[in-house]
Amino acid sequence: FPVTITVFGKASEFLNVCTSGKVTEVADRPEGLSYKEDGIWMPIIAASGAQKSLIGLGLKLGFSLLIPSSLGTLLLDEASADMSDEISSKAMAALSIYFPQVISVSHRNLDVSHKVVTLTL
Repeated sequence: FPVTITVFGKASEFLNVCTSGKVTEVADRPEGLSYKEDGIWMPIIAASGAQKSLIGLGLKLGFSLLIPSSLGTLLLDEASADMSDEISSKAMAALSIYFPQVISVSHRNLDVSHKVVTLTL
């Protein structure tokens, strides 16, 4: 069977991994864009800054997988700026599951997986 990639499905999968099951879904519901935390649906507006960043990153992941690049690369700029160190590390590790190469511009050393290029101006 062909596998159908859905933006919300991949975003939900990503959120579930990054939050260790605390946030399990994101969906466009009749009341608007919402996320499920500890089994309770909440409007996105109720999310913390870090949760909004993580949800946004999950949605970017979902959209980027709809039309895969032959390069297999995801480019991010300050994607984890609002996240705790723990969630940021989980998010960057989870992204490497989906992309062989993730290029992330960041001021945090924790966002690094393998190779680091440091630029000093």
